[in-house]
Amino acid sequence: MSDKPNIPAPNSLVKYASATLVSTSGKPIKDKKKGRDAAPQSITNAQTEDILNSILPPREYTMEKQQLWIQCVSSTPAKREDVILLQENLDKKLQQRQARETGICPIREELYAQCFDELIRQITINCAERGLLLVRVRDEIRQTIQAYQTLYESSIAFGMRKALQAEQRKTDYNNKIKQLETECQDLSKQVEKIEKHMGWCANIGDSRAILGRQKDGLHVVELSHDQKPDLPKEEKRIIQNGGRVQAYSDEEGNPIGPARVWLLDENIPGLAMSRSFGDYVAAQVGVISIPEIIKHTFQNDKFLIMASDGIWEFLDNKWIVEVVYGYYLKNDAEGAVERLVKEATEAWQKEDEVIDDITCIVAFLN
Repeated sequence: MSDKPNIPAPNSLVKYASATLVSTSGKPIKDKKKGRDAAPQSITNAQTEDILNSILPPREYTMEKQQLWIQCVSSTPAKREDVILLQENLDKKLQQRQARETGICPIREELYAQCFDELIRQITINCAERGLLLVRVRDEIRQTIQAYQTLYESSIAFGMRKALQAEQRKTDYNNKIKQLETECQDLSKQVEKIEKHMGWCANIGDSRAILGRQKDGLHVVELSHDQKPDLPKEEKRIIQNGGRVQAYSDEEGNPIGPARVWLLDENIPGLAMSRSFGDYVAAQVGVISIPEIIKHTFQNDKFLIMASDGIWEFLDNKWIVEVVYGYYLKNDAEGAVERLVKEATEAWQKEDEVIDDITCIVAFLN
C-alpha cells in the first residue's frame, strides 16, 4: 500500500477523522462488518460510527492511481475545550468570510449549519437517540427555511413581473397619450378650420339677419326667424302663461295689423313680438328673453344684412339682396345702407301714418 497522500483538511466546522484508503480501483468496497452503505435499523444494536456516518455522510476523495480515500466524521467524544474552540472558530470564520450580521446571508447560513452539525456529532457520540432527534429537528428547520426561501423567491419573481408589466403599461399609456394628443391637435385644427367658416346668430324679437349668397345665381339665406306671437310654438307658450294673441280690431271687429300679445282681460301691452328685453308686463304672460340661436356654415356668402323690422315691413328679402349686391360690386357698404333706409322710409310714408324704427347694418364678407 502506498503512503498516505496529502489530503487537505475539510474547510468545515465539523470535526473529521483521518482519511482511510478503501479502494485502489476507484470503486468503494462494501464493509459488510460495518454496513456503512445502509442506515442502521436499530439504534440499540448499531455502532456509534455507523450512526454518525448515516447522519453526516463521509467525504470521498479520488486521488492518483484510482485510489479512493474516505474521511468520516470523528467519533472522539468532545470536551468542554472542544465546544469553546468550536465557538471561537465560528466567530473567526464569520469575520474572515465577512458574513452579514442581519438579513439573508448564505455565508452565515452555511457556517451556522456546520456548527449545528458539529453539535449533533458531539451529542450523538454521547447519546445516539438524542443525536437522531436533533437530526430530525435540523431537517425540519431546513425544510421550513427552504419553503420560506421558495416563497420569498416567488414573491420577488412576482414583484418583478408586476413591475415589468407596470412599466410596459406605462409605456403603452405614454404612447396612447401621445397618440391622443396628436389626434387632439388634428381635431383642434379641423375645428378651427371649420369654425372659420361657421357663424351663430342669436335673435330676440322681430329684427332680422340675412345673407346674400352667390352660388348658381344670387340667393337669400335667412340667419334668423321673426319671433311673431302667432307662430304656433310662441302662441302656445303665451296662452299657457295666461295671455292671448290677436291683432288690433276696428269698430266692426276686423283685425288690423300684425298679431300682438295681450293680457287675458286687459288690452295691454299689445307687443307685436313674442320675445323681448325689458317688457315687465309682457313677461307675465310668456314673453321671454331667451334668444333663438341658429348655426350657419358660410358658403360663397358675399354680404350680411342686419336690420330692425322697420326695414323688413314693406321691403322684400329678395329685392333687398339684389339692391345690396349692386353696391357689393362697387364695394360701397355705406351706400347700400343709405339706399335701404331711404327706400324703407318712403314705403312707410306711403303705407302708414307713422314710421317704425329703422336701423340697418350691411357688412361685406371676404
